[in-house]
Amino acid sequence: MRSRIEARSIGGILDDVFRQYRKYFGPLFLISLVFLAPIIILDSFVSSQVPTLQYQALLSGHTTISQFFQSTHTTTASIIEGIGALIVSLLSMNVSSPLTEGAYYALAQDTLVHDRTRPSPWRYVRLAVSRWGAYLATLWLLIGLTVLLFAVLIGIAALIGMTHSAALGGLFSIVSFIIAIAFIWLAIRLLFVFAAVFLERKRNWGAIARSYRLTAGSFWRIFGILVISYLVLGFAAAGLGAVFNLVLPLNVLSVVGSGLVSILLAPLFNLLVANLYLDLRVRREGYEVDLEETTDD
Repeated sequence: MRSRIEARSIGGILDDVFRQYRKYFGPLFLISLVFLAPIIILDSFVSSQVPTLQYQALLSGHTTISQFFQSTHTTTASIIEGIGALIVSLLSMNVSSPLTEGAYYALAQDTLVHDRTRPSPWRYVRLAVSRWGAYLATLWLLIGLTVLLFAVLIGIAALIGMTHSAALGGLFSIVSFIIAIAFIWLAIRLLFVFAAVFLERKRNWGAIARSYRLTAGSFWRIFGILVISYLVLGFAAAGLGAVFNLVLPLNVLSVVGSGLVSILLAPLFNLLVANLYLDLRVRREGYEVDLEETTDD
């Protein structure tokens, strides 16, 4: 089977993303349902406990605002909310995200390159599981670098605060703004780190360097595509959310509807990243030639 992948325009990339989403909706939805639904349900459960405990605080006689916020029930609710949010976040980062992202990326590459008509979701899940450790090592390396940078910023801010210098405070504000811009720039340059982990078997610094090299000279193109895509997905999420809120007026059912929106839209961004990644490989490395040579053998 010969490869059909080639360099594409922005419109062509978005067309392929939505084509893949429509054509392979079943496997994508199944992957999302299996690995995202438990996290969404757990998050909804934790969130629902906080207003319940706050309501109990009111029933216990804390009717004034000061009494309400000083009540033991409200403190307990805050603690539960914090612990629950931390657990959900860790599960999402370390379990749900690796499995779903890896499966999405593998399906996107396989169906775009080979145009499979009946892809098996479990085949892509197995690939994601095989790269799970590499994903986590790379993820926590990035988190560690981010925490280190923020620690340096906090340290600088503390030193400036001790000097009580208005001039240094203004300089810190300017530096913080520049760093915020730099974060956006780095987010684009490192967009394909996990695509490299799953599709090229890179890890740690190798995956980071791979994404950085691949995006060289393509910042504004990638940035423009992401902005357009986020606008489209934002309108889609708002529209679906409004429909579910109308159809499911009860609070519990509205939470279910919100979770379903998340499950339905989750694959789209990863399909977009995979398509951008493959497009850059075609443009920079003649990837389509490699594929033709491989599939002709």
